[in-house]
This record gives sequence, structure tokens and C-alpha cells, in this order.
Amino acid sequence: MVLTRKYELLKPVNWRHRTILIVDDVIPNFKILEKALLPTQAKIEHAKIGFEGIRKCLENQKIDVVLIEINLSELSELELVNQYRVFRPDLVIIGHSAFVTTVTRQKCLEAGMDDFFNKPIDSKELIVIIGMALKKRDKKL
Repeated sequence: MVLTRKYELLKPVNWRHRTILIVDDVIPNFKILEKALLPTQAKIEHAKIGFEGIRKCLENQKIDVVLIEINLSELSELELVNQYRVFRPDLVIIGHSAFVTTVTRQKCLEAGMDDFFNKPIDSKELIVIIGMALKKRDKKL
């Protein structure tokens, strides 16, 4: 489904040609995000840590979006984004966490993440956030 910022249903989303990498060390959190993205038909991949996510992006150039839990990373937000951007400047990177302050969210956006969301998240809101980031990225290409 494609949604506006107010989450009004417009039409179904077909991201069959998209690949989303979820980087989260907590399997139940990964499963929740995976389930929320099922209606999009996107291919979902999983990595448990930031470096594993970077390796997967190097190996699979078809990954369009990385949803990364910021509290598990071995690197700071800025270092992490820089690692992804070195070889994939067009990659959509969206941070997420259950334990975040406004300051942390701002640091992630300043580091170059395309967006950020707090967990838990409504599945419709998640799809909107990803869709808007993809649309913005596609306009730049």
C-alpha cells in the first residue's frame, strides 16, 4: 500500500523489485519488521551487526534500503553511515531504535541517515517512511 504522511490508503505498494536489509541483533525485532514489510513484496535480508550489514551490501548491489538498529553498532552513527556511503552513496539508510532520545535521532540524521524511526512502529508508518526515502533517492538519480 502507498500511504500519505497521514497514512491514508492510496494504492497497493509493489516493491517486488526492491531488497531491504534489516540490521538488528534481536530476532523478534527482525521478525516484526519483516512481517510489517510483507505486504510490500520486497525481498528481505537480515544481518545481526553493522559490519555484517556492510558486507552484505558489498556482496549484493541490489539492496536498496538498510534499516539499521543504531544501538547495536560497533561504530558511531557517523562512522557507520560513512562506511555504507563509501561504496553505496545511493543507498537508503534508515536508523531505528526502541531507546532513543531526540539528540540521538538528530545525530543520526546529521550523520547522513535518510530517516529514523522509533520502535515499536506501525507497519503503515514504516512503509511510508521507506517509500518517501526511496522516492527522494530516485529523484536524485
